[in-house]
Amino acid sequence: MSIEIILLGAGASVDAGIPTTFGLTKKVVDKFVDIEDIDTKALNFVISGLQFRKGIQNEYIFSNINIEEVLRALEMLSDRFELEIAPFVGQWHPYIEKLENQINTRNVESELSHAVYSSERLERSSFHGLIGKLSEIFANLNSSRSELFNEVYYRVIDTMKNMLWLKDNSNIEYLLPLVKYVNENNITLVSLNYDNTIELASEKSKIPCNNGLDVWLNHGKFTKPDKGIEFLKLHGSMNWAEERIGPQGNIWEKVVKEVSDIYSQKFYKPALVIGTGNKLTASGPFLDLIYTFKERLKDANSLITIGYSFSDEHINSIIINWLNGSDQRTIDIIDAPEKNCKEHSFYMENKHELKERMSFAPVGTKNWINENI
Repeated sequence: MSIEIILLGAGASVDAGIPTTFGLTKKVVDKFVDIEDIDTKALNFVISGLQFRKGIQNEYIFSNINIEEVLRALEMLSDRFELEIAPFVGQWHPYIEKLENQINTRNVESELSHAVYSSERLERSSFHGLIGKLSEIFANLNSSRSELFNEVYYRVIDTMKNMLWLKDNSNIEYLLPLVKYVNENNITLVSLNYDNTIELASEKSKIPCNNGLDVWLNHGKFTKPDKGIEFLKLHGSMNWAEERIGPQGNIWEKVVKEVSDIYSQKFYKPALVIGTGNKLTASGPFLDLIYTFKERLKDANSLITIGYSFSDEHINSIIINWLNGSDQRTIDIIDAPEKNCKEHSFYMENKHELKERMSFAPVGTKNWINENI
């Protein structure tokens, strides 16, 4: 008896009008239209730096940049003075300091104007108050030196919301057979995407879609639902947000909860696993999600990946470990129509060992669902 697990990557949502992680970068950049805006300059600088790295690594320099690389770079630049390597860095790129000096100058000018206006009579008491305020402003200059990249990070995330979180279900018809199929066959559906295409397809099909977050909040684990689809979003979701609750006993706890309306809440930080390397974080439900994914794989003998680029080393390692566990386990890779198997690193690296246990079908998500489900 074949027990399947289906794993969705960014390519699975393309037919719904959602860009891939590479196409998303260009669409986000297009929204930063004011070339004189400091945020635009900072974003262009980050993307140019990532492109430069491709050249150093002898990669094809005209290929697109993954939006997750951009977000990770913005995060690291924002927190660069807290990085373990920071004590060994004598100087960061001088353009970083130039950009941050511009935003600090803007903030100082605003603060000074307010302070002077508040003390315009310059009586003795107010004069001392002005001096104190000026001291405070200049003392805060260093502590705010990374504010710029944090601000750009939130602007990028806010821009992504409108591109990834669909407001209607008009473009998700092709996913309806998939949702019905996994529900009828009790198949665990796993996603690496932040969007809501599966949630919309489930809602339209009147099939409960259970991401397990409520159960995890109460019991610290993910369990198979009694009815509906088990939907594991390994990398989080645009409508997940970190929240501090408690104290539970004497300890405050950081948890992840769903945001009811992401459009009404500006500049919150979604609970996402970001990065193109080893995507692993101890914060929130993500370790438990990975554990649950591995447990579901143990019982399966067939894995179908749809639109997954195999750029996550941790997920790849889990898949390889699972395949090595039994020679009866198979993997089917569904990719975009224009893709050649020779361009797929995972397939090329493992085709000789796996042989007939692995297949590669560059037919696209919609076509594969229509022909196979």
